[in-house]
Amino acid sequence: MDISKIYSKSWQITKKYKILWFFGAILTILAGGGISYSNFSSFGDLGSDLSSITNHSSNQIATSSALTTTSNSVTNPWTVERMMAVLPGLFSQVPPLVWLMLVVAILILILIGVGVGYAGRAWILGAFIGGIDEAIDDKQLSINEISKHGFKSFKSQFWLLIVPGLIYFLYLLILISLALIVALMVGFSASDTVKIILAFVGVLILLPLVIFPSTLLAATQIWSVRIATIEGVPGWQALKTGWKLVKGNWGYMFLLGLVNGFLSGGVGCLTMIILIPVSLMLLAIGAISFAVSPALGILVVVLFLLLLICLGSGAVFLYGAYSLFNYSTWTVWYRELTNQQRKELLA
Repeated sequence: MDISKIYSKSWQITKKYKILWFFGAILTILAGGGISYSNFSSFGDLGSDLSSITNHSSNQIATSSALTTTSNSVTNPWTVERMMAVLPGLFSQVPPLVWLMLVVAILILILIGVGVGYAGRAWILGAFIGGIDEAIDDKQLSINEISKHGFKSFKSQFWLLIVPGLIYFLYLLILISLALIVALMVGFSASDTVKIILAFVGVLILLPLVIFPSTLLAATQIWSVRIATIEGVPGWQALKTGWKLVKGNWGYMFLLGLVNGFLSGGVGCLTMIILIPVSLMLLAIGAISFAVSPALGILVVVLFLLLLICLGSGAVFLYGAYSLFNYSTWTVWYRELTNQQRKELLA
């Protein structure tokens, strides 16, 4: 493996095929989450806001006269205290079957959302790798041509996203269950000192059993998603072939992954170096604008929000470009294998 050649070709692909930045950006969003549009950062913030409102109202009631309190109760009967007293009764009147149907409906919606997310990721992954495969041969690319690869390898990519992870989850479930059973059996009769020693030994045993299979699975998936797209084989065969490649190239994979990890960290740091100072500067200017004039402050905030959206979009496409470079390195490496070597691996 010639790392310099791999990086040189990957850089050429990244510079030339900017259309693949778009697919890399979508893959980055699907793989790493998105932007929250909630008005509250968490339910805790919402609770604290309601709590402050309730406390403020309680203080006003405590310091007001009895006549004012009576007047408020007549003109505004739906106080917070009264609503809190009425709500448990309303909830208790709902039949258990309705609650059960509501829970089932929510679970179904969650499953549908997860399934759609995995389906989208499977499609974009196949399209992205297929586009890189054609870019290695210096072919002209279009969104239509790139998208075809996503449809062709969809079943294999979806299988690779679901089944290996599910098997690993079941493995963890069995491992944790056995660890709990052993801990309960030993815990009844052992002294505190022995329990601490056994817990320490148990952690030392469990950590490799958790981390090592996870690392092997991640390394195998690097190859299997490319094999499924480039060779057009089913997911299980791609996973099997990917494991063969891992066994023969573990050291080189670690080296390439280490370098790519440093590059990924550099891209992340560069993004934060740009976004954080700009955001702080915009906040300061916005505060000054509000102090001068509320109308001017609102106008400045709207303009700054638009600017932040543009900067955020630019950051996403920056990650899309890096994703193209990163995915290209592994794809170029696989394409460097001779036809004979690939036939032997697939056998």
